[in-house]
Amino acid sequence: MVAIQGGPRSLRTTVTAAAALTALVVVALAGVVIALRLHGQDLHQVDQDLRTRADKVSTDAGKLADPRPGADGKDPIDHDGEGLDAAASRWCGCSPGPR
Repeated sequence: MVAIQGGPRSLRTTVTAAAALTALVVVALAGVVIALRLHGQDLHQVDQDLRTRADKVSTDAGKLADPRPGADGKDPIDHDGEGLDAAASRWCGCSPGPR
């Protein structure tokens, strides 16, 4: 007679092993489904962020290209770069404050 190493499996051992294997497969498949959904949501969020940033860049570029004073967000009084203190002192005839 040929001796089977470890002896024959009982029905309880077989059922327990099958249940554990089934649970392992179910948990693995659930993990794959969750990962794929998160991946899809992340890609959607990245696309949305890129569209938002592209719109902002387009708006800012339009402001920079606009030749009207103040359209670029800078103070329209400060054309020569001297600063608001010097422009104000020229207007009121007083000296600028200490720096």
